[in-house]
Amino acid sequence: MHSSPKPSPKVSIGLPVYNGENYIAEAIQLILAQTYTDFELIISDNASTDNTAEICAYFIAIDSRIHYFRNSENLGAGRNYDICFHKSRGEYFKWAAHDDMIRDDFLIETVTLLDNNPKAVLCGFNPEIVSANGTPKRTILVHKTSFASEQPSVRYKTAVNNGMLWLYFFGLFRRSALVGSQLHGTFQASDQALLAEIVLRGHFIQSDESIFRFRRHKNNYSTSTYKDRKAAGIWIDTRNKKKNCYLRLTYITMLLRGILKSKISFTEKMLCTRVVFKKISTHRIRKELLQDFRYMLTPRKFYKD
Repeated sequence: MHSSPKPSPKVSIGLPVYNGENYIAEAIQLILAQTYTDFELIISDNASTDNTAEICAYFIAIDSRIHYFRNSENLGAGRNYDICFHKSRGEYFKWAAHDDMIRDDFLIETVTLLDNNPKAVLCGFNPEIVSANGTPKRTILVHKTSFASEQPSVRYKTAVNNGMLWLYFFGLFRRSALVGSQLHGTFQASDQALLAEIVLRGHFIQSDESIFRFRRHKNNYSTSTYKDRKAAGIWIDTRNKKKNCYLRLTYITMLLRGILKSKISFTEKMLCTRVVFKKISTHRIRKELLQDFRYMLTPRKFYKD
């Protein structure tokens, strides 16, 4: 006799990790402590060389909701994030970083909000920034009013121009909204491009509770790697040793591609495209685009063998 397959959980949580022994035990504990219990935890280990695998093995032995996968080599963060989604089964999906923290009511809060708002494709939060040891520093207030607009271009404008919205990447997504999207991708600001694509598929809603904590420490990508062009390229995709993950041109191209793919009216697509070109006209983006074009012409200026 064949045993019947296990029913899919309501929620899938994808935890990509590489050498995360510093915080991963705490991250797993906080996930397993959720008051909402119908979830699976998918850990995708990017061939860690520290004690990450041993720490995960301990938790696997005590909780059957954990599924651990280990890549044969380090693929880079971008592809590892996407692997987590491809291995998931839940109606809702959340990415989790090994060094971030969630409150024990994170899932019950976000699942309830999505269940009660069928037009919503993502439930976010007002993220709390904490220090390396978890001490609260400040809370970031994400303006949510325009995300409820019935006009896609209004939601899009807010998503593209909100500099801290990338933290919503760690919110709870409706799985159906992620299917067919660009997912995480392997270029800088790919998380922001994904959110811009997703907001054209439905509304973003938000919990007013401080249910998510973003930990700032010396080894954060945004702290230690982001400004180093070569290191950032390798971090996001190990195949990028002679490439450049910083290309703003890629980011702009993916924004436009997301608009083109969306099932909105032609007028709304034009309004969203206007948002993108207005963003290109800003001093910072023009400066970054110029730097990227210089890289394309003279890559040896940035990379040394």
